[in-house]
Amino acid sequence: VNYPTGLYVPYSTRTHLEDALNENIKSDPSWPNEVQLFPINTGGHWILVSLQKIVNKKNNKLQIKCVIFNSLRALGYDKENSLKRVINSFNSELMGEMSNNNIKVHLNEPEIIFLHADLQQYLSQSCGAFVCMAAQEVIEQRESNSDSAPYTLLKNYADRFKKYSAEEQYEIDFQHRLANRNCYLDKYGDANINHYYRNL
Repeated sequence: VNYPTGLYVPYSTRTHLEDALNENIKSDPSWPNEVQLFPINTGGHWILVSLQKIVNKKNNKLQIKCVIFNSLRALGYDKENSLKRVINSFNSELMGEMSNNNIKVHLNEPEIIFLHADLQQYLSQSCGAFVCMAAQEVIEQRESNSDSAPYTLLKNYADRFKKYSAEEQYEIDFQHRLANRNCYLDKYGDANINHYYRNL
């Protein structure tokens, strides 16, 4: 979902990110039975958002659980608040849809967890690659164990990656980009980017 967190729909209090997220969720037939993963560009930086509908064990009510995976040390107050508002907006819309379908349901406030992984010490331009690798980790691990919590999988991935030396991290990043270089070609025609990736 390639919309900055603060880009508003004209003459509206909604952001384009809210609209895009809601539209993507509605069009996916696997929701709400499956975890949904969204790469989101917050404006110059990619993060991974995981959405899952769970039953809160304390009160037995439905709840949206959201994990926001960030490969940097922090996102900043404004972006975090914007993302919280987007998730709360999505939660409200979901409640409205269920009411319209005559389903009596009560949702808790969404649980929103920011996982600031701090992985870019040696790879300052690799936020997009980290989002792809983290998403792949969640998908593959949940295929073998569908009960695995996205937060646990993402935390384990980050902790494991940090144990690699700088040279090993460079190599993992390079091999990922090499295998997926067609995905990184700049569709807007940036000659420098395209030249770099075509020559990997």
